[in-house]
Amino acid sequence: MTRLPSSPLRLTVTSAHHRHLTVAVAGDLGFENADQLADTVARALRGGPVGDAAVPAAGATSAEPAPATAERRLVLDMTGLTHFDSYALSVLLSLRGTAAEHGMRLVLDHRPAHLDRLLRRTGVHPLFDEPALPAPERQAQAVPDHGR
Repeated sequence: MTRLPSSPLRLTVTSAHHRHLTVAVAGDLGFENADQLADTVARALRGGPVGDAAVPAAGATSAEPAPATAERRLVLDMTGLTHFDSYALSVLLSLRGTAAEHGMRLVLDHRPAHLDRLLRRTGVHPLFDEPALPAPERQAQAVPDHGR
């Protein structure tokens, strides 16, 4: 089996304010680099520097308290995800706990079909089944599994 060249991991904090934190994940996420995702999220949640990728929402600061009625979310935008392995899954499970410690809910947005298959095969999909896309749009994007 020929392995395609890996795609470098790119993490971009696109929104960081009192109600939610959004991190765009692009490239290969696996054993070699998945801890970078955990570190980026941890720094952003602490309000620390996350490099040029940090783009706080206009007028918002991380010190602002969240409104009592608003659900706080840690959103991982997986649109550009090209590869995902079991170690990356363990990091996602850990991030779920990190989000809960900060009173947030972890949401995996724009999940590619290969990530959905892994979540289902490992039985953890119920922990991450709050897609931002409506179900018909997600089904239209799905790629057949063909028993693989």
